Amino acid sequence: MMAITPPEPVERTINVDGHTIAIIDGTAGRTGPPVVLIHGILMSAGFWPQLLEGTSLDRYRWISVGLPGHSPSVAPENFAQHDVTEKLFSDVLAAAVKECFDDEPVHLVGWSTGGYAALMMAANHPERVKSVISLSGFVRGQWGHLLGYFQFVSQSWWRGWTVTAGMKLVACSPRLYRGFQWMMTVKPIPKTEFMEKITQSSYADYRANDFRDMRWLFAGLRDIDSSDRLAEIQAPVLILAGERDKIIVPAEAKHIDALLPNSKLIEQPGVGHLFYAEGREQTLLQIDEWITQQS
Repeated sequence: MMAITPPEPVERTINVDGHTIAIIDGTAGRTGPPVVLIHGILMSAGFWPQLLEGTSLDRYRWISVGLPGHSPSVAPENFAQHDVTEKLFSDVLAAAVKECFDDEPVHLVGWSTGGYAALMMAANHPERVKSVISLSGFVRGQWGHLLGYFQFVSQSWWRGWTVTAGMKLVACSPRLYRGFQWMMTVKPIPKTEFMEKITQSSYADYRANDFRDMRWLFAGLRDIDSSDRLAEIQAPVLILAGERDKIIVPAEAKHIDALLPNSKLIEQPGVGHLFYAEGREQTLLQIDEWITQQS
């Protein structure tokens, strides 16, 4: 019997408190449990669908949700640092889940800032969440390495413009964008057809961002500490942490694990922040196994 290829995902948007939020809806033609995928900072809703294509994860009824201010999502004109709150990320996810899955509990899979958003939805809407995977996620928003420096400078009233200018400079050419990515890895990015495809796609969405909004996201996230919310999370949580992550250091994963009532921590040897470049196959396998166990 020939395998049936699922229909192409559908792009749609919802409005949440003035934010236009992009959703890529891959529920049609799929019969697995409901899964909500959330990308990391400076990426887009198109990130996860490319990772899922051709893998066993594509059998799930999934949606990929864009973070606020990340093209093709659009922030309100008056978006500012003080708007970057736990509630913003939680409300965006809750609205997307309601739109696509009604009242059905879902599995949340978030990378980096997406991991933070997933944890906060699990804290604020426990009845809507079946399980969580936090992949290089955090609850304390002070990052390390290059992105941590961006955060620090973004909060300066007189130097913050340099972050905006720097991100615009990176958008000037694919070569600069690749170099920007390489600075967040611990080993050379493999020159494969998959990596070329995902780099080209993410570069196109990166260029379309409003970098003033990106500055406010960097600045606002630096002040966040939602550690006290973790004890309220009822759903089981899988914490995947790159052992050599320079952005969200492994100590943050251990901090989260210690405060959650029902969690499992897996440290990924030799993996940095860009798991899709440094540990893609093992990470997708771990995600698949977890969702299967929790469904």
